[in-house]
Amino acid sequence: MLLPAPLLTVLATLFLFCSEANALCDLSSPTDLKPPTNQPASPAQSLNENFPTAAPPVNHPWREQNVRFDTDPQKYADIIKSIAKSAIQLSASKISIDKTVLWTTPFMNYGNSGREHYNGLTKERGPDPGDLSETSAGNEQVWAVGWYNAVGAYQLGKIWSNRCNPDEAAAKLFPDDTLSIKFLFTDANPTLVKTLDGSPEVTAAIDRPGGGDNPNQRIRSKVRLLQVDFAAKDDRSTQTGWVFGTFAWIGPRKGDGLWDNLELVGLQWGNDPGKIDNFVQLYANETLRGKTFGWAKRPFMGFLGRTNGPADNLSSSCLSCHSRAQLPRPTLAVRFKLPDLTKPDRVNAHLDKFFKNVPAGQLADTGTANSLPLDYSLQLTFALEHQCAACAAGAIQGPAPQVCRHIRGMQNLTQCSPSPSSGAQLLARTPALRSLLSGPPPRQ
Repeated sequence: MLLPAPLLTVLATLFLFCSEANALCDLSSPTDLKPPTNQPASPAQSLNENFPTAAPPVNHPWREQNVRFDTDPQKYADIIKSIAKSAIQLSASKISIDKTVLWTTPFMNYGNSGREHYNGLTKERGPDPGDLSETSAGNEQVWAVGWYNAVGAYQLGKIWSNRCNPDEAAAKLFPDDTLSIKFLFTDANPTLVKTLDGSPEVTAAIDRPGGGDNPNQRIRSKVRLLQVDFAAKDDRSTQTGWVFGTFAWIGPRKGDGLWDNLELVGLQWGNDPGKIDNFVQLYANETLRGKTFGWAKRPFMGFLGRTNGPADNLSSSCLSCHSRAQLPRPTLAVRFKLPDLTKPDRVNAHLDKFFKNVPAGQLADTGTANSLPLDYSLQLTFALEHQCAACAAGAIQGPAPQVCRHIRGMQNLTQCSPSPSSGAQLLARTPALRSLLSGPPPRQ
């Protein structure tokens, strides 16, 4: 049936208006746009924001095979590893993905920690001395890229159905069977971190050693695979709704040199609130003692033996860190130093603050009014913060996204800065906003 000409005109006008409105949200200075100065271009093959527009069919082997994380953690993790293996390849210093299986989060290519050119990696927390090995210096960089499966990506598509104004309601809760997978790389020296002997390398544009964090001053370098993290939304995890896990790459190289070297560090589906031992809501691989932990500066992986990866802060755990995904970002972060382990009152205060079982879609930190929970997704936290930061800095145009009112320094922002120069003036008088762009990188 042919549509009447006036209606066609209206639809064409609406389409043009929507296209022009969305164009206002295109970043003018994305960090992944150009390679370092005088280096050849080689854009990332690991990125995909073409989200599914229809709800995907349920097809998740860990449920179909009725494999439980609490009774068979190794098999549960191996099933997820097989999903990653089928969709992710490392070859010729590049990461490539099957774009019918995995998708990436928008607006993570802005700011000092934003995506780099070659493989779309974002900068993460740098390890402390002794984190990666007994001899690691603490000046290492860590860069990562993470993906969502079709279930999670369909939700991302709903969040950014209007790219200029993310949907807060959709951001509060991911569907069951969402799966996130993340690869973390480091420039650490394998002579000091012996588990990295033979680890796969990719090219990345990273910060200069000892230099600042200006993306325009990044250098071309090789980084080695350090760990692979995953998070699965599983309703059998009744306390939190999630199962977090991590693999470490353990050398020397064997088999295929990638998946065959990934050893399960552990799984965690609850924080064991108040406990200092005898944990029941996690699995920890004790055979890695002496490889990824077990020395003076790293007596355990996560706090008191909870689950964490080699790049992660031992005062935290995978689950506790991600439970604090919300806007505004909690003022007290788990990146703080360990409490004095000889003083029970300080240990208990740390446990009470950071190791609650937070149900999916609820707030870990309820002390700030007008907060928005983001269901354990630090990628989503980063993306929304940096979309709003780009608006404030004049890197995108138009009305400010409504979600910006949840971010410190932007509560009253109604219109994006009309130009980078006016944005610079706003940054100069707004410490919280400056800190967001130039402060320590968050976990992805």
